[in-house]
Amino acid sequence: AMVYIPLLYSFKTGSRMAGITTGNLVPTSEFGLVIAGIALQLGLVSPQLAPVTILTFAATALIGSYTIKYNDKIGKETSRFLKRRLRLKDKVEEAKVEEGKTHELVLLGFYYAASSLLEEIRQRQPDLLSKILVVDYNPHTLEKLARMNVSAHYGDVSNIGTLEHIGMENAKIVVSTIPDHILKNVDNARLVKIIRRLAPNAKIIVAAESTQKAVRMYEEGAAHVVLERILAARQLLPVIEAFLQDRDVPEVTDQKAQLLSRLEIINH
Repeated sequence: AMVYIPLLYSFKTGSRMAGITTGNLVPTSEFGLVIAGIALQLGLVSPQLAPVTILTFAATALIGSYTIKYNDKIGKETSRFLKRRLRLKDKVEEAKVEEGKTHELVLLGFYYAASSLLEEIRQRQPDLLSKILVVDYNPHTLEKLARMNVSAHYGDVSNIGTLEHIGMENAKIVVSTIPDHILKNVDNARLVKIIRRLAPNAKIIVAAESTQKAVRMYEEGAAHVVLERILAARQLLPVIEAFLQDRDVPEVTDQKAQLLSRLEIINH
């Protein structure tokens, strides 16, 4: 931790991500045992090192199972410690939401679906970019958004305090495209309830991974629920039907060129 956290922080990963990554790196790789064994055979290390290596591997494997499981909490506590005790701040955190500015469209979290949505907006309705506010904790993503002149706020969407201070009470639409399996300490159904309280007049759009969850989100007050599995199925069926009939599908033929022309922020 004494090595990884300062190193990752210096690379502008953000204090929270530095803590999460450090927690994931706690287990010692099995490859370390192989290297130690070879070094022992070559006489590069003393025989006393072998039991120490085995003990270290066993201890980190045990501890690592918990640090990986609770990496999100470790990340938050690391961020809190760096800010309160060491008075260190993430550079992107200094960029606050402009006071008095109303954003009609708020994107909570920024991952693959949000990246593609933003690109669609850039291509089809570029005037809408100035009306968007993105909330995310990835510094590299926020820097790219800033270069596009898209308003962004550094924050964790699972933190109610963050949502209370981003000024979304006057938003017309609030969107969460992050699936539940990626969200930490919150799910989209709970986000709908929180958003409904903070922005009572906003239309809420969220993502679901199952029809049961989608129904629950509608019951909580969502205006629209996106199920990528159903959208993918509806897109696939006409293609499959065309291929079975030995017909070409123009959309598929042109897709490669269209994909190469997209300027996605998240594209790895």
